[in-house]
Amino acid sequence: MILDVFRDRLEYPRLREVVEVLARRFKPRTLLIEDSSAGTQLLADLRHRPIRGVVHPISIPVKGDKKMRFEAHAALIEAGHLFLPEDAPWKAAYLNEIAAFPRRRYDDQVDSTAQFLAWFRRPTTDSTAGWGAELVW
Repeated sequence: MILDVFRDRLEYPRLREVVEVLARRFKPRTLLIEDSSAGTQLLADLRHRPIRGVVHPISIPVKGDKKMRFEAHAALIEAGHLFLPEDAPWKAAYLNEIAAFPRRRYDDQVDSTAQFLAWFRRPTTDSTAGWGAELVW
């Protein structure tokens, strides 16, 4: 289930500040950060100066292009296995971006959703993996 969506283009150090606020708000068991561009800087910063009470981040490497990453999970989404809150104020914009992909310019939500699903569906021996709150940046 996707609980919330935050969208903005942030420069450092504001990016770290927002991640800290969101991590404290949602108290994720897992913090996923894309290892590219500002995400690489954020990963290094959080490892060097961790946020007290917040889990250490997991680096999500960028593999392939966005279309390929999303198509790997499209059937899961089409089958209705991705849940969104009924009354979420961001829901319409999120669904429009998903439905319009790859024909539209904006695709950050598509990409972060695909990266989360790839992490969530990964093979693991931990019986609790994938359950609980996760924060994807």
